[in-house]
Amino acid sequence: MHMQLSKSSISCGFHAKASSRQKTRAGSTDRRHLTSAPTKAMAQRHVCEPTWWSRDTVAVVTGANKGLGLECARQLACEAGFLTVIAARNEKAGREAIKSLEQSSGGSARLDFHPLEVTDNKSIEAFKNWLQHKYGKLTVLINNAGIAYPGDIMGDTREHAFGPQEARHTLAVNLWGAADVTESLLPLMPTDGKGRVVMMGSRAGQVRILGSPQLQERFMNVSCRADLEQLMDEWVSSIEGGQSVEQGWPKSMYGASKLALNSYTRVKAKEVEQQRIAVNSCTPGYCSTDLTSGRGNKSAYEGVKIATWLATKPPDMFETGCFWALEEKVQKEHF
Repeated sequence: MHMQLSKSSISCGFHAKASSRQKTRAGSTDRRHLTSAPTKAMAQRHVCEPTWWSRDTVAVVTGANKGLGLECARQLACEAGFLTVIAARNEKAGREAIKSLEQSSGGSARLDFHPLEVTDNKSIEAFKNWLQHKYGKLTVLINNAGIAYPGDIMGDTREHAFGPQEARHTLAVNLWGAADVTESLLPLMPTDGKGRVVMMGSRAGQVRILGSPQLQERFMNVSCRADLEQLMDEWVSSIEGGQSVEQGWPKSMYGASKLALNSYTRVKAKEVEQQRIAVNSCTPGYCSTDLTSGRGNKSAYEGVKIATWLATKPPDMFETGCFWALEEKVQKEHF
């Protein structure tokens, strides 16, 4: 059921092999960070029968009890035929989601649930142990779990006052939660080009949201997790000091967390590239979900098509460390 997109129609926003010597500046065009998006019409071309995967191929979707995560789980389980694990902190909602998907598939979908709180290392470890004991392996991981405070996605601080506590919480879920889950589950993945990690990113995390050329360059040149931790500590400190915008940081905490997630994606992609595990980020676009208070202009179905495409790409189309987008027409944007 992999979406058949011609390779000439798509490219990526950033890549793990990008040279750290290439510099960016505010308003510049750096072709290293351009993305071309396949058309929706192309994304709707499905192959009815699975190719490289089987009904025993395990996919995990975090934050999958509602919204984009639930729709992603539906597409993987009900359309593609993966054995799909719904991971969410709310067990009742997670099991209700499974019941709903089983009914919609006529009982043909293979689904499972296990609780997962992405900000809790003990919960992550328990999830990994359960997954390893029950299934032994994992092929696809979709890091979808995320949060946004009301008004924050658009950087609207007029009615909502955000401080360091909210910033840390946003990072804990959107950045470090995805990172910690990834690092815990990577050892369960195959190293033959089939294993892949998909980060649910956002255009709100474009490098250009930074008002400082120096910060832009530092984010593009992050080489390890410690570099990223240092940068995000500086960001929280700037909020504590009331100088974040003056120092070039974005108004949106959500945007800052997705910017950092892009940097983490590049770092992790480079680290595991020799193992043939693809680590990529994608944007679903501005979707009408609880996260956006229902204000988006795309449906969840449309939004997660790009994540499903990345999950089902043939192993011989191996690409890693990239940012992917799917819109009405081919676009090139600076990330």
